Amino acid sequence: MNAYPWGKNGHRIVGELAYRQLNPVAKREVDKLIGKGQMPFSAIWADEIKSDKSWGHARSWHYINIKKGEKIKDIKIKKNNIIWALIHFEDVLRSSKYNQKEKAQALKFLIHFYGDFHQPLHLGYVDDKGGTKKKINFFGEDMNLHRFWDEAMIDFQKLSFTEWAYYIGVPKTKEVLEWEAGSILDWAEDVRSSLDSIYVFPKQIRYKYQYVHKKLLKKLLKQAGFRLAYILNRSFLRKPISKENKLLRKEINSNF
Repeated sequence: MNAYPWGKNGHRIVGELAYRQLNPVAKREVDKLIGKGQMPFSAIWADEIKSDKSWGHARSWHYINIKKGEKIKDIKIKKNNIIWALIHFEDVLRSSKYNQKEKAQALKFLIHFYGDFHQPLHLGYVDDKGGTKKKINFFGEDMNLHRFWDEAMIDFQKLSFTEWAYYIGVPKTKEVLEWEAGSILDWAEDVRSSLDSIYVFPKQIRYKYQYVHKKLLKKLLKQAGFRLAYILNRSFLRKPISKENKLLRKEINSNF
């Protein structure tokens, strides 16, 4: 799959939302690693390095595609996909083995990948390469379904990333309890639950599809910002990894 990301604005929205939800310890450590208030701007670094051939091995870290009808929980998670990347770079931040430069890179990858992770087509179907083979027309512009969700859905609103962050806001208590529960695989299935709705689209997408899915888009961005902040808050406070995620780490390591 030629993985398009959330567009620049989408990733900056996630970075801004997460930065606003960091606890004082996490915010201090994040600022030390990448600069004060730089989370929204560091969010696109993982895409910018795609032009550097030495980072060619990182392209597959942006997504995981599986067969339609399968669940993430039912497959063997191996190395070099987005599930592995989220776990690996969280572990880098938590570990004393890595230097500041390595931790800064890990942080920038996490900021970006939590955005990608909450774009459902990055967890999509292998047969159409995460929607990149699904052709649509959006107000006269030809594109694929993946690109539409990455960029056009957000850019069509003509809002800056700070305006989007204000519009989305922070999760309510009920949302917090729901969205922090479970393992990364549970989070993945939560995100993937919207795929059926996303795939109900006309060849020519106009206002109706946008209107029907605007609430979903807002929820996905809100989840991405919250879960990124949740992981960073726990990591920098050295809070223990959940039992489910410990078992997942063990399983992934056994699949190498």
